[in-house]
Amino acid sequence: MNKVVDLKQFSSNRAVARTQKRWNALFPEELSTETSLGDLSDRTILTLANLGREVMNVFYDLIMGLLDYDPKLGFDDLEGRDKMRVLDASLFLIDQVRWECLKRVGWVSGFAAEKYAIVELVLHNESIKKEFQPRFPNLNPSHPNYSEFLRRQNIDGEAMIRSMIPAALAAFNLRV
Repeated sequence: MNKVVDLKQFSSNRAVARTQKRWNALFPEELSTETSLGDLSDRTILTLANLGREVMNVFYDLIMGLLDYDPKLGFDDLEGRDKMRVLDASLFLIDQVRWECLKRVGWVSGFAAEKYAIVELVLHNESIKKEFQPRFPNLNPSHPNYSEFLRRQNIDGEAMIRSMIPAALAAFNLRV
């Protein structure tokens, strides 16, 4: 009997498989096309959020694989437009990892990674960005700076949320 193969799913599976070796060298969880940031352990999220060189290589490998670039190429080998495409996707994914960290310390909600798998965040980052306006999460009402956030969210809410990243990483690190 003939089997119907979803080419996009097949391509995504191959991209994840190419990244798996480097991923497993750093992280205990298996990565699949359905894995979301919420599925990952606190230790993995903390490592991803701290953005060491090896983590950036994992991000680039995964993104380049999902975007179907030649697996023999590294990020530095890409031409300008392709490099920007990978960089845009990686910056979006990094934001989502950091928002996940802020979520786990109980500070924010309402961002793309709560809804989408990692593979989808990469492959559809442009359309997902348009769906989430503003592009930053909401501060939870239980946060001590919530009233200030309400006053500032339309002016510099993103800057306010981003300024919390170092404190959130430190708090999250203590928890992990």
